[in-house]
Amino acid sequence: MDNVLALRLMIAVVLFFLGCSWFFYLLLNRELDKQRDLTFEAVTVIKVVDGDTLKVRMADGMIEKVRLIGIDCPESVHPDAFRNSKEGFYASRFTQSLVKFGDVVYLQKDISDRDKYDRLLRYVWLEYTEDFDDEEEAKNKMLNAMILINGSARISTYEPDTYYEDIFKALSKCF
Repeated sequence: MDNVLALRLMIAVVLFFLGCSWFFYLLLNRELDKQRDLTFEAVTVIKVVDGDTLKVRMADGMIEKVRLIGIDCPESVHPDAFRNSKEGFYASRFTQSLVKFGDVVYLQKDISDRDKYDRLLRYVWLEYTEDFDDEEEAKNKMLNAMILINGSARISTYEPDTYYEDIFKALSKCF
């Protein structure tokens, strides 16, 4: 009888801690959502640097490098030539086929503003959309997703910039 009581007590303690951790998970996600500014900012493409990096002209005239959030392409312009690969060159060419000098694209921030190389961290949309939570919209209009679907990149998400992680996972399973 004591074993049954101990087992029930242990189950109750585990359920209590699971409930608490779930509560704190939800609370943390609500706080992150308050920090997200998912509005769009129109910019002009200056250059495709590589498969997952663009150079753009901001509305104020400043030139910025933009690193696409949530994906990682193989290297193609690394200073150490041994790190570059044919897959990286293919990824760069694919990105160049989608965006060209003078194109207007729309940047969307998640939580972080810049990476350690001082590049803007953004999702890049080829067309404006108000339904940016829709998987089909991402598939057809978001550069990050299109590169992933093509097989030129792998999913690479880092906290706290994970807004589209579930969509990226769903899209990568489809292809």
